[in-house]
Amino acid sequence: MILIRITLLLVLSLLTFSGHSQNIQLRKPIDWSMYSTDSNFAGVFANKDFSFLQEVSCEEIYYISDSLLIKGFLFVPSNTPIPNSLPGIIFNKGGNNGINKLEHQASFMSLVYNAWLASHGYIVIRSEYRGCPDCEGIDEFGGNDLTDVLNLIPILKEESGNKNIPIGMYGISRGSMMTLMSLTRTSEIDCAVCLATPADFFSIANLLPDFEKQVLEAQIPDYKSTRSYALKSRSLSFWYQDLPKTTPILFIHGEQDKRAPFSTLKNTLKNLSDRDNVKLITYPQKGHFLREKSKEAMQECLAWFNYYLIEE
Repeated sequence: MILIRITLLLVLSLLTFSGHSQNIQLRKPIDWSMYSTDSNFAGVFANKDFSFLQEVSCEEIYYISDSLLIKGFLFVPSNTPIPNSLPGIIFNKGGNNGINKLEHQASFMSLVYNAWLASHGYIVIRSEYRGCPDCEGIDEFGGNDLTDVLNLIPILKEESGNKNIPIGMYGISRGSMMTLMSLTRTSEIDCAVCLATPADFFSIANLLPDFEKQVLEAQIPDYKSTRSYALKSRSLSFWYQDLPKTTPILFIHGEQDKRAPFSTLKNTLKNLSDRDNVKLITYPQKGHFLREKSKEAMQECLAWFNYYLIEE
């Protein structure tokens, strides 16, 4: 980890960067050849039309969080002369450092998706979380790594030049957990989208013992002695009442999801049925990854952000 910091600081001394944020230690254009393709976004850009990438400034960034150097990505529309007129979106990725290490690395398609969102008039930023590839620290799967997400808020404000920038937050799988936990810790998120939300980790641990051992036990500090608290603090089903009542939240879920069972989310959301700003969209035949329905889900997300961050 120290080697990472030294290497990056050496690179920083050799390059010249521009930008507003004093929190960003290093920034450079994304080298798209460095990121693997994947099949989890199959159907999103089936025609391989990535022309919108020419309309977006796509940067790899490194910022400080709890004195740790954390990798992230920043996407800004390049055809907008006044960035302070743009709303922001914080994207929280899924994956972990246990079973799904490959998924935890930034993939070509997930980064392209972030750029696609930005091309519709948003400043999009994401963290790779501490302990992940090219980051210092230890990934606690919803522990202190949550700070890495919250520390993106001041960076968004500085990048836009607007301290009152409207901010949306979007999470996939583990990222949905990070999104919902963030909503209970800050009042600066104006709306949220959660896809494939793991609502009850007790149920998930029982269904997927390998996941509990290789991810939860391996990544959460003192897991064996704090198991009940650790799982409750990460499970929406135990603190849904703490979600801010004025924050609109869209949930999107495949009903055949084996990683984050839909039944646990469905039961949890029954407790929020009196809220007209909470919406659930389901895909009956789809699992954790929506595959060919991903494009449709993307459009639902964009419509949600447009309505609450731009139109309202």
